[in-house]
Amino acid sequence: MLLKFFMKVCAVCVPVVLVMAIVNYSIDPALVIREYNYSEQVATGILEGYNVAIDTNFNERKLQRLLIYGNNRNFDRVILGSSRVMSIPTEAFGLGDCFINGVSGAVIEDIIGIIGMYDIDNTLPHEFVLGIDPWLLNENHGNTRYLELTDEYNDYSERLGISLLSVSRFIMNTQRIVQLLSPTYFQASLRSISLSPKKLYSAIMNSGLSIDPIIIDGVSLETTTILSDGSVVYNEARNNLSEEEVIRSVENDIVYNGLYQSSNYLELSPDIVQRFTILTDYLLSNNVSIVFLIAPLHPLMYQHVEENREYAMVLKSEEFVRDFAESRGIPVIGSFDPGRLGATGADFYDAIHPTREFMAALCENAFAR
Repeated sequence: MLLKFFMKVCAVCVPVVLVMAIVNYSIDPALVIREYNYSEQVATGILEGYNVAIDTNFNERKLQRLLIYGNNRNFDRVILGSSRVMSIPTEAFGLGDCFINGVSGAVIEDIIGIIGMYDIDNTLPHEFVLGIDPWLLNENHGNTRYLELTDEYNDYSERLGISLLSVSRFIMNTQRIVQLLSPTYFQASLRSISLSPKKLYSAIMNSGLSIDPIIIDGVSLETTTILSDGSVVYNEARNNLSEEEVIRSVENDIVYNGLYQSSNYLELSPDIVQRFTILTDYLLSNNVSIVFLIAPLHPLMYQHVEENREYAMVLKSEEFVRDFAESRGIPVIGSFDPGRLGATGADFYDAIHPTREFMAALCENAFAR
């Protein structure tokens, strides 16, 4: 009886899982299951001085590796952090040759790995502008995308004398298997092909959404554009969101998602604080200047953070960063608190991303001093 029940369950579940795996493998909307040369094409365009229009998610951390090792330039200033700093035009940082090496959801391992590539390549800039995110000191951020930079992180960690990542290639490949069987990724795959007949045609003809990035001189109105300085310009639809649309998006995040990568934030991680401290002191001792840049949260999200004890560490993390910076003479620009900066709801794309215009004005005022 039990065997028959098991066979019936398998008869229903196996085809469903198989279909899901086939669709996820074929569509692969974030380019995480199979290897494409998408990152290489984006890097080539940027290194040749062009802007690149992108129409899909891709491996941003791989892109940073290609850009840093393919450049061999000593920038005056490099801006690091998450997508919260990626839309800032580099001219907002004053005179000199600047570049933005941002990756979505950046965590301490990303920061260490990217800085390490510059140092090991002997191309350290005169100054790093480090974006401080609410989740930077949260060891329970849940982000595993930094595993792409495991080798770079470990190479630099040996030099700094900090803890290494013990991650095997098997575990890294397991991340792809997880996506292959992920219902969430299946939904993303279906959305990708339903929103664009062009993508559906590409998926059928090429067994995947391998639409190439487009090298352009200006910016694309339809897709995100990565400029030749590493910054991004969002598409017309995102730039033209009404304040009411943004508010609905933030309210939805508050109810269903909470503050990005900041759940289960129990303490300011002693391990991350230690690595952050060692990295900072090492750079300062090697005559590399540092600036901390704190982009604000949307007023409704910040109010939610203030009113909920589960986000107490977010507020304490800013206090820690300010005290830490003061002890080392490091300038701090910005705040998580939008009111402190005069930011209103009209200055945001969503709950955690201020507009390009607002961040440009914030940085221009600071770096003009």
